[in-house]
Amino acid sequence: MLVTIEIPTEAELRGNAALRQLIEAVVAAEEHDEADWVEWKGPLDVSTKEGCFHIARAVLGMANRDPERAAQTCGGVGHVIVGAEPGALHGLTTVDPARLDQLMELYLGSDGPAWTASYIGVDGKNVLVVTVEAPKPGDRIHVLRREFDAYLSGCIFIRRSGRTVRADAAELDMLQRRLVATPASKGANIGVRIVGALPLTWFDPATVQPTVDRWVQAQASQHLENARRVIRKREKERTTRQATPMPGTLGALGAIAEQQRALLGGRDALGVLQRPDERSIAEYEAELTKWASTLEQVAKNGLPGRYAAAGHGVIRVEVENLGSRFLPDVEVVVHFDLETVKGFHEKPRWIEYPTAPHEFGKPRTRSEVGWLSRPAVPPISTPPTVGPFRRTWVEDGSVKVRWAVGDLRQHATNQSEAVYVFLRERPADGVLRGTWKATVPDVDGILSGAVEVPVADEPVDLTAVLDTQRPKKA
Repeated sequence: MLVTIEIPTEAELRGNAALRQLIEAVVAAEEHDEADWVEWKGPLDVSTKEGCFHIARAVLGMANRDPERAAQTCGGVGHVIVGAEPGALHGLTTVDPARLDQLMELYLGSDGPAWTASYIGVDGKNVLVVTVEAPKPGDRIHVLRREFDAYLSGCIFIRRSGRTVRADAAELDMLQRRLVATPASKGANIGVRIVGALPLTWFDPATVQPTVDRWVQAQASQHLENARRVIRKREKERTTRQATPMPGTLGALGAIAEQQRALLGGRDALGVLQRPDERSIAEYEAELTKWASTLEQVAKNGLPGRYAAAGHGVIRVEVENLGSRFLPDVEVVVHFDLETVKGFHEKPRWIEYPTAPHEFGKPRTRSEVGWLSRPAVPPISTPPTVGPFRRTWVEDGSVKVRWAVGDLRQHATNQSEAVYVFLRERPADGVLRGTWKATVPDVDGILSGAVEVPVADEPVDLTAVLDTQRPKKA
């Protein structure tokens, strides 16, 4: 009796969390639990042609399955796991995605089956999971594009329960029926990709608080140093006056000028009433400490707004009608099922930093103090403005972007509204992977595919983000 792998298969297994569960289920499975939708390999060197041939053969077998039968498990999607098998988690040495694509293309061709590769970390080891998209009516027969050992170019593999083999006569008949069957999409063909601020930036949450603390301390230290500079200047001027008293006439004139300023109540040359700064350096430092405490909270809470204002994490979904038919009322859903990514359809709120204490040693004008100022006039309230209707929004808290595209003419391209993405970790291979599904009212079935978003090599400079100035309104 064949025992199934202990994992729900009613829906597609997408995203790092689901693929990690699949790997763990495979390791816990029995040796003969292999089905027609999943195949596992022990340790392979995926940097070699030999290692990639074994993966490519499994991909071809998955892609050549009967669509109706394949759809009964995981929505027809298949998986090839490399580096894990029942009872053993081997792991493997990762290779650059471009190198893996190049080696796989030798055997699959540039127009072969649709597949994506993901490195999944499990218990400190990397496991490669190759996801093969579901076979559909109208699909071509996928063949080996380059010979390897006894397998000649043009060889046709097919996946059976527990093994990938050459197709027999009955299976070739099935593949020919599949080839001439009417595609579920009735000619509808669209492409979906991510555009915007790419490569996508990322940050380590553990560095946020230390970076904010250092930045706030630097701001406070600069203000305090300016105040100490004022103290040193005052001491120098006092010493100079004591050492060089002004001669007769000029000294008398200076004294008269001081008396006049006193009588004017501190008016400057322009006649603006001023009040001298009577704070001690200790009092000013206490004000700075209180201000810095508030600044630290505001800086941390306002980091998302400055992150987006600096142009980080701002992406859009772009869809293109690749076919020759008009597609009405298209809706697209793009999903990034990753624990370390969050998304928002509203631009994060910009939060102004608190105003620093009044500059030490600088007199205050009437407008800066309350001793002669007029009572404040409350602002006139205005009704809130209603923004434009959005066609794009983020659901669930993970990044699931639902976009009501609308009508899409032949060969036309359309972009969604901006979505704001915050990535808290760089994927091992530098690529954020997701899936998309599209529905069209008069098209049977669901169009689907994968999207890949390149991620920057190094984390974003959070200090530069904290220094971001508010953009001027156009």
